Amino acid sequence: MYDDARLDVGYISNRLNDTVVRDDKGRLIQFLGLTGDGQRGAAKLSEVEATVRYVDTGHSCHLRLDRMVFETPRLGYISYDGRAMYVARLPLRRDWRQGLRKENLTVLSSGKLLGYPSHDYRPLVVPVQKRGSYPTVEECLDRVEDYYDSQAFHPDFAVDSKARLMYKGTVVGGYGSNGFELSEEYKWVEESLDNATTV
Repeated sequence: MYDDARLDVGYISNRLNDTVVRDDKGRLIQFLGLTGDGQRGAAKLSEVEATVRYVDTGHSCHLRLDRMVFETPRLGYISYDGRAMYVARLPLRRDWRQGLRKENLTVLSSGKLLGYPSHDYRPLVVPVQKRGSYPTVEECLDRVEDYYDSQAFHPDFAVDSKARLMYKGTVVGGYGSNGFELSEEYKWVEESLDNATTV
């Protein structure tokens, strides 16, 4: 989004302050502010450092602005308090800041819009950084049968304790003796489901 020409660093800092973006290796970082005297004016991104906190470890450090990726990361299902919640970024009117923060994160659950439940961004690490770390479909079915309300097996898919299949926060079918069965109006999801369940 920004190249290494001389840019208004103060403007960039205001757009990023207290938001979650990624570093150049794909890890989620929370932008805490510019280092030093809060440098303002025109400068190259490679000349300016910011204080950031890594979401997965809580470790804070200084990172040059040219080592940050400012595009919004793709989100998806997270596990929080024993249930799967589909998290998406919902742009706000008159919101000029980039990145993720509690105010622009929305949870879709059974077709309802809910607010993001906390200021803890660690649950976002799984859909963004660890794409392959979701449990298998079988593990999810075992968990919801025993004690969880719902569990995600892919960034876009989850199953709940009533054996309903959810796609991006909406119930689209169920799980039966023949595996997943999509409701007639959601047959268009079939290819995505096949890709999600094929290892």
